[in-house]
Parts: sequence; structure tokens; C-alpha cells
Amino acid sequence: MRSMDPNAEIAVGLLEATDSQDSRLVDQLTRHINGVYRTAESGLWRDGAARTTASELAELIAARQIAVASRDG
Repeated sequence: MRSMDPNAEIAVGLLEATDSQDSRLVDQLTRHINGVYRTAESGLWRDGAARTTASELAELIAARQIAVASRDG
């Protein structure tokens, strides 16, 4: 497992429209988003409810409506 440098600078930016065609990225982000909401909204929704889908997220990425934060290190 790779360790992260806690002092590394965080960069925030919009994904490029072409990133919507990267199925690996879209699937990873979809799993992450749904996992975060599953924890944060625990008890508010039926078990197994998904907050978003890969196709919905791909559309939002293509429209340049999704920003991500990343950190090197």
C-alpha cells in the first residue's frame, strides 16, 4: 500500500469532458461517491440504494460538472 505525504499540496479541478470515456475512472468515482453517501446517510435510505450511477456520472463529467481533489505523494 502506498503511503501519502500529509504535507503534499492538494489540487482541485474540473475533470475534462474526455474523462467521461475512461470507464475505470468513472467506475472508481461512482463507487467512491456511493460509499461516502452510504456512510454519511446511513439509516436515511433503503439498504443497497445507490446515490449515483456510472452512466449518470459520465454525463456529468462530459458536461464538465464534476470537480475532484487530488494529492501527489
